[in-house]
Amino acid sequence: MAKKSAAIVLLVFVLLSVGYLLGKEGRRRSAESAAPPEQASPTEVAAPAPTPAPVVVSEVAPTAVADAATMSREMAAAAEATSTGSPTPSPYPTPVPPRYAPGQTNLTVYFFHRKERCETCRKIEEYTGELMGEKYMTELEDGNMEWRVYCFEEGSGEKFRDELGLFTSTVVLAKVCEGKIVRSKDLVEQVWQKVNGDKDEFMKYLQGEIDAFRASLDSDETP
Repeated sequence: MAKKSAAIVLLVFVLLSVGYLLGKEGRRRSAESAAPPEQASPTEVAAPAPTPAPVVVSEVAPTAVADAATMSREMAAAAEATSTGSPTPSPYPTPVPPRYAPGQTNLTVYFFHRKERCETCRKIEEYTGELMGEKYMTELEDGNMEWRVYCFEEGSGEKFRDELGLFTSTVVLAKVCEGKIVRSKDLVEQVWQKVNGDKDEFMKYLQGEIDAFRASLDSDETP
């Protein structure tokens, strides 16, 4: 009888234990289902794009603008002088226009050229200008001699074409009295023949012609 009672008590204890464990598990699951869902982590906000640095425009120095303007005016003046037939700038110093006194006579060395120019034409001008600068600078400065360059096909240079019978680039020596040519010598044939030879021979020839013409300025003798 005692054994039977002990078995019954043991069975009840087991049933109660199982019931307790089942109840505990049920409460845990209920709590998990009732809990609010876990919130997702907030999306990261992208950092704003950097603001591009402002473009700084460098200011042009006033002196540079002035220099450019001056250069433009000088180029325009040179172009105008060429188009109007004014004396072409020479690579060597040219004195101020002479002040002709009554009866004053001087020697003018002219170089005439066409609108279209070749290498030989430019070489004749270069050598003649060099000779004038090296040998006759004193005479150029005091006005007893002049060195002039003209295009004889346009502007103020056209008057010389008929007066001197010009047809190609040439060096002309002229006796000028009170601003008018009273006698001249055209060196066209010799300068074209000699310019492409020995430079010293060309310079020697041209200086001889100038000196001979100059010596005859006070006489009526043609050199």
